[in-house]
Amino acid sequence: MFKYEYFCEPASLQRPFLFLPKGLSTPHSYVLSKGVCEFVLRRLKSSDPERFKNKFTVAFEEYVSDILKNLNPSMLRETEIQAIYASKNVSGKCVDFLLHEGNNIFLIDAKCAEPQPNVLSSDNPLHIADRIKENMLKGVQQVGETIKNLEKLDYANLPDIDHRYSVIVTHQDFYIRNLSKLTAYLGEDKSRKYNDSTSGSIKQEKLMFISIDHFEAVAIICKAANRSISDFISFVVDAEKSHITECFAMIQYIEKYAKSVGVKRSFRESSHLRSSLESGRENLGHALNTSKNYWRNKNSDEGIRAFIRAYHELKSELLKAQPNLLV
Repeated sequence: MFKYEYFCEPASLQRPFLFLPKGLSTPHSYVLSKGVCEFVLRRLKSSDPERFKNKFTVAFEEYVSDILKNLNPSMLRETEIQAIYASKNVSGKCVDFLLHEGNNIFLIDAKCAEPQPNVLSSDNPLHIADRIKENMLKGVQQVGETIKNLEKLDYANLPDIDHRYSVIVTHQDFYIRNLSKLTAYLGEDKSRKYNDSTSGSIKQEKLMFISIDHFEAVAIICKAANRSISDFISFVVDAEKSHITECFAMIQYIEKYAKSVGVKRSFRESSHLRSSLESGRENLGHALNTSKNYWRNKNSDEGIRAFIRAYHELKSELLKAQPNLLV
């Protein structure tokens, strides 16, 4: 077994269903949920990659916006930051969102990106650097350039470097955590562009990479505890100073932070998500009742034939969509 195979995506995610003589089953409910989500995502991307990317990018940014509005309604969006640039005849890149949290400034860039499987399983810095530069490097450059532009136009509310924080929000977890970890891993040559982009603008350990589900969890905790996201970043920075308190995964920091600020209720479930779940439950109930009424109006022989026909049609469509979905 090769070393990288320990970190490869499990085959059960690509084949979440077990096709048994008596029907469909699954190894675990989480595997099924994750596998179906990945199937839908990959199916949509493969059908029309460019169209999917354009639509999903807009939807992803709006979702991040909704999370931030719930936490801090006075945030600035990219168009508003560009308007500040234009008022002082400054041009250049900027992040998607900017917030003021007390004496701190907080910059957010949304990148609806997922790591390729070979990025998660590789331990080769050169390989990883080439695969992530389109998303990570671009996000880091936008953070650095935004701060430099704000300095150039003497932005009154720009604090000193000790009070600057940033996150690059991705669709799925890249397991990188922050820019300091990334540049240390990539080495001097491959991290030069990252270092040049942020030198004198922001401390690398305060520029974090975080997936959307983890970002939403942090926002929920901060809202419940009346804290800021920069407070969470400071918590992680302090924890990473020692191997005793350092964690492997972001969710571990989130759980520790929730405990430290006294948030005991579920922080993985936002009001937006609860609303979506309720709506989905209502639609499912309606579909079940419609199905029940449909079959009640069929006589037994006709109903059996219709059921078998529908079953084979579903199986055929599933196999057409993804031949290895059923095993």
